[in-house]
Amino acid sequence: MDPTITTGSILQMKVNASGGTLLNGFDITIRWDQTVLNGTSVTTKGGLFDSPMFFLTLNETRADHVRLSGVLLGGFVPANATIISFKVKVLSQGSTPITIDTAATALLSGSTRVPFFPLQGFFSNSPGTGDLLLLSEKALEEQVTLGDRAQLTLGVQNTGIPPMTNVMVTLFAYNATNNFMINSTVLPVLAGNTIQPVSLTWNTTGFRPGPYVMNTTVSTASGDAYLGDNTMALEQITLVIHELAIVSVSPASPSTLIGSPLKITASVKNLGTVSEYATVTMYANDTVSTFAPISAECYNPPVPCSPSLTILVGPGAVQSQFNFQWNTSALTVGNYTLRGVVSVIPGERNVTNNVFTTPGYVTVFASFDHDLGVEWNPPNTGLYTGANYTFALAVTNNGRFNDSFTLTLFSNSTEMLRTTGTAILKTKFTTTFVWKTLQITPANYLLKLNVTDNSGLDQYARNNTETSGVTVNANHSPFANFTFTPSTPKTGDPIFFNATLSRDPDTNQRIKYYIWDFGDGTGGSGNTTNNGKTITHTYIAAGSYTASLTVWDDYGGRNSLSKTVAVSPIPPTPGRDNSFILYLGIAAGVAAIGAGAAVFLMFRRRKKMNMHQPPKTTSAS
Repeated sequence: MDPTITTGSILQMKVNASGGTLLNGFDITIRWDQTVLNGTSVTTKGGLFDSPMFFLTLNETRADHVRLSGVLLGGFVPANATIISFKVKVLSQGSTPITIDTAATALLSGSTRVPFFPLQGFFSNSPGTGDLLLLSEKALEEQVTLGDRAQLTLGVQNTGIPPMTNVMVTLFAYNATNNFMINSTVLPVLAGNTIQPVSLTWNTTGFRPGPYVMNTTVSTASGDAYLGDNTMALEQITLVIHELAIVSVSPASPSTLIGSPLKITASVKNLGTVSEYATVTMYANDTVSTFAPISAECYNPPVPCSPSLTILVGPGAVQSQFNFQWNTSALTVGNYTLRGVVSVIPGERNVTNNVFTTPGYVTVFASFDHDLGVEWNPPNTGLYTGANYTFALAVTNNGRFNDSFTLTLFSNSTEMLRTTGTAILKTKFTTTFVWKTLQITPANYLLKLNVTDNSGLDQYARNNTETSGVTVNANHSPFANFTFTPSTPKTGDPIFFNATLSRDPDTNQRIKYYIWDFGDGTGGSGNTTNNGKTITHTYIAAGSYTASLTVWDDYGGRNSLSKTVAVSPIPPTPGRDNSFILYLGIAAGVAAIGAGAAVFLMFRRRKKMNMHQPPKTTSAS
């Protein structure tokens, strides 16, 4: 169909389906600029499909679109069958894209509509009038390195008959905050019914990284029939930065023996705005040495790791560490400078920080004259406050001479021990340290033991420091609990006290001591080894007593519990006549009193008779 028609004419269009497709339904909407075209009618043919089960659900005509939606229950679409036929009237001069949205199923099925543009547009011109139209803008690259030149191509069409002069094409770029005029060019003459390809470049130097939408306009001073199609904003270009920097090269020790592998760590930062991958190479004395990565982490893009390839991920100054193992077997005694190099990636502007050279050097020895080290037995990772932990510390000397040293022990950054001594050749200096945790805060602690050669001659520092992470937990007090039987004892009864219900809530802890107080001035204590959790006690007098139990755990936590023990007196023996015994006692008492009174009266009578006797006389012979 000729895309150029005259004002007032009627344009008829059809939408056909490809043959042999089984459809459940369809939904088609065709739109245009209603200032140029105006819908007049939409029709369908009877027997549209080879199936009696076709139902038309929606058939509408509007000024700016027509729409047809149908449901098909079985059957096939015949080859090239016309689904929709509609007519539009050309109202005025101008141009408009014809956009068609289609879906393979009915509207009510919830399918996603798929827009496409089968033709750029239909145009209406009066004789002797030109109309400019922008076609198919395209960027050569969707990502452009900041500072490079981006290139876009597009087509400019004169849809009219007469030529147009001084046609200006202008390129804009805009982001979320600004709109920039990038470049422009002038076409001196654009003949009628012709398309002129145009190429525009963008020098991205000085712009910020990020996404930009490209906007193109076309204009002329010679008259344009319709300006609605003189602007196009379709392409997006993202400006990116590529920059890697190697920031450190760190050997595990400043010295090593020939034949001993040495670990070297290189740290690389991605200072750009996109993910990168690169090769990190290690050198010694400016010559490639026998290095091999001992760990490699693969990130984006997902390519396999290999000995020469390590993946970096960004952006945002992400730092990655890469470990190498240096095989020193073929080296000679001497000092070696290390240099790490991260390869230059495409688009990288600043390459000065792709190389890092160690400020010092690694000394390779045949044997060590001075070599101190430390050994210890750090505590378990899970500890409790209140306990004392004893460390066994040792300083080793594997060198050829005796060395004086300083030994320090830290908890986080707090120094707990500092001692000095002399490490005798091939022997160990030993000492102990008691860590008292009663006053410390429950937390995670990093314990570090370090030895320093006071003469500064230690050549092999790999064994000079040991660290251990320790968690100190809060010690929870145990729970005291006990029972006693019998529950209603009497005087003289043996009472069995049982504290096996007592417990300690902390893992791997136990109750160490059971201390009893029976409330009568006596008590007992013991631990789990001598069965102090159970004990027998006898009350010798009736009454109410408070029996108490105090339990202690391994780390000084304690808890007490008291219970009342009511002790009854021994009751009378059943089966005896108690009143007879009482009467018998009373009678015995009365008899005793009577006998005493009789003796007293007899004594008084005898005394009175003696008082009335005359005195005796004695005759002389």
